[in-house]
Amino acid sequence: MPQVGGVLEAGVTDAAPPPAPAPRPVPVAPVAPADVRALVCDSRWSWACNEALIVFGCESGLSPAAVNPAGSYGLAQIQGYWHYDKVSRAVGYPVAQEDAVTLETLLKDPVINLTVADEIYRDSRWHHWRFSQSCWGGKF
Repeated sequence: MPQVGGVLEAGVTDAAPPPAPAPRPVPVAPVAPADVRALVCDSRWSWACNEALIVFGCESGLSPAAVNPAGSYGLAQIQGYWHYDKVSRAVGYPVAQEDAVTLETLLKDPVINLTVADEIYRDSRWHHWRFSQSCWGGKF
C-alpha cells in the first residue's frame, strides 16, 4: 500500500508493532536443604560461605520460599520493588518495578535471589542485611 506523509492510504500509520510482552516466570520446585547450602557456598558468589550461611540463615532460615510482611522474598530476603533493576539483569529481560507478582516469583528462585544478593553484596558487603545483625552472633 503506498504511503502518503508517513500514513498508509487506508489511514493506518506505519508505526512498528508493539513489543512482545516479557516472558512470565515459572514457579521453582522446592530445593533440598543440602542443595541450598551448596548453592549459597558456590564459588560464583563474592561472599565467604560461612558468613553467607549465617546471614541468610538469620534472614530466611535458608528457605528459598521465605516471605516477610514487608515484601522481602527468598533466601536473602530481597525486596523486589527496590531491586527490580538487579532482578532484570539477573533474568536478562526487563521486569517492571510495579509487577509484584513476577518479582515475588522470580525472587523465590534461589539462583535469581542469590544473583541479586551478590550484586547487592558487591556494592555494600553485608550492610543491606544489617537489621538481622543481632542474629549473627558477633562472628564478623
